[in-house]
Amino acid sequence: LTEHIGISLFRTLTGFALGVLFGVPVGLLAGYSRRAGAMISPIMAFIRPIPPIAFIPMAVLYFGLGEVGKIVLIFFVSFNYVQANAQAGAANFPIAYRRAAESLGLTKAQTFYRIVLPGALPQIFTGLKVALALSWAVVVAAELVGAQSGLGFMISDAALLFRIPVVFIGIALIGAIGLILNLTLNLIEHKIVHWKGR
Repeated sequence: LTEHIGISLFRTLTGFALGVLFGVPVGLLAGYSRRAGAMISPIMAFIRPIPPIAFIPMAVLYFGLGEVGKIVLIFFVSFNYVQANAQAGAANFPIAYRRAAESLGLTKAQTFYRIVLPGALPQIFTGLKVALALSWAVVVAAELVGAQSGLGFMISDAALLFRIPVVFIGIALIGAIGLILNLTLNLIEHKIVHWKGR
């Protein structure tokens, strides 16, 4: 059981971390720069409506049943939602803040790091929560289809052998671990975005 949980968490957190690593900078760039936004937004608008589960057969076909395919799938999911929220956060900060920064003589880089980035953080964390929840759900779905380990595989294997208690335990663990991941992200948000709601 612990091995299945550990493998599922490894796949989820690795893909999620890569999605955050690339999604946040791309989203901030698209939201802060109109030119970058004009290039990136149509591409993301085309990709985002495609259900992540639709890519599971392709991931199995191109990457096999190993770890790479599942991590790429999680990366795709987390990147989509993190990028969208980072872009929204960077694009929707009050114009009065930018004018105040210009009147104080701040450079574009200073305006970005001191005003745009802190202002976008609440929206970024909203995206992180959605992306993490979906990443956890998608990795389980991917393991149901093509895997030899993980909670999804455990549930699928138990269902085929009519071990119903194992199925219920797996489902309960998915919900419990998802709750723990969300609470952890809430604590991190509370520490970093300590001014939110004040």
